[in-house]
Amino acid sequence: MTNDHATLSVSVVLDTSISNAEKAMLLILACYVDAEGMCSVQQRTLAEHYGCSLRFARTLLTRLRAKGCLTWERRASQNVYRMLR
Repeated sequence: MTNDHATLSVSVVLDTSISNAEKAMLLILACYVDAEGMCSVQQRTLAEHYGCSLRFARTLLTRLRAKGCLTWERRASQNVYRMLR
């Protein structure tokens, strides 16, 4: 299920160390987050929404984790993402 109104924090939008590609991925993730900032969505789905390869989607997610924008943990057979910024 996706949110009708996905948002990014101003700190992310104005952060020049986060690329536009990374910001776009965060916005796609924001479409799936719940009130606690968590979501469970397949990386393949993220790649399809972005219009990129699965490998590029994984690269973006890894970069975002390194920049402190999100984290994730593996639960059962899926990742659960938490947006931090």
